[in-house]
Amino acid sequence: MKLLALLSLLFFFEELSADITDQRVNFNDVLELEVGDPDAVVRYGDVEQLFGELWLPNQPSRGLVVFVHGGCWLNHFDVRHSRPLAHALSENGFTVWSLEYRRLGDPGGGFPGTFEDIDLATSSLHKLSEHGVDADLITIAGHSAGGHLALWAAARFPDRFTGVVGLAAITDLEAYAAGDSPCEQAAVTLMGGTPNQQSLRYQAHSPGRMKIHPNTQLVQGKQDTIVPAFQTEALALNPERIKFTKGGHFDVIHPDTSDFGVMLRTIGDSFQ
Repeated sequence: MKLLALLSLLFFFEELSADITDQRVNFNDVLELEVGDPDAVVRYGDVEQLFGELWLPNQPSRGLVVFVHGGCWLNHFDVRHSRPLAHALSENGFTVWSLEYRRLGDPGGGFPGTFEDIDLATSSLHKLSEHGVDADLITIAGHSAGGHLALWAAARFPDRFTGVVGLAAITDLEAYAAGDSPCEQAAVTLMGGTPNQQSLRYQAHSPGRMKIHPNTQLVQGKQDTIVPAFQTEALALNPERIKFTKGGHFDVIHPDTSDFGVMLRTIGDSFQ
């Protein structure tokens, strides 16, 4: 069974890699960007994956961004691909704590462990004070599957955050799980079944089914084929709270794109 599961995962990753390269900016473009190391690594739990990379600005901080990376909730994709974004945010005056967490393929990853990790991380922000971080203004942001987790956390624990920004975020988990792409089917694995099989779990963990944080904003690429633009509709936001960009799925996390500039402005607005 373990060998069969491993072979299935390898095939899954091959399919996903093909899926993510058909974009204006692809995943490898992001990985190939060279940035330095984070200023510190701050643990929020004893399990290997429970840490966040801390990036500090070289000026008075404009606020703390807690960032949740994406990657279809899979441990094949880790926090390292968020480094270009985190570094660029810090260069623009933000403090960034970019979270790692248990994902599918990790012991305890999936439901409920993945959600428990995001809860634990965002209730552990006091640990950042050891590095001189003032966490009075806090925006949680995330990309793709990480956007889903960020929106969920802000809806579930609204008092912890000043605002939330979803970047190409999965807002309607039930609709996403109904798709047949590898990433969409990962949602079924995450939740331990289909929406019909685990209806209560989906209702409690899909942002589109929850009372969202009052300061919620989305940034969505019109050419995104991994998280389609219709995913922005589930939250019923006022149009001014949704910024549509020209790019695909990864443009918004690549600092050399115009989409990234839209993201920067949206992050800044989230603290107001």
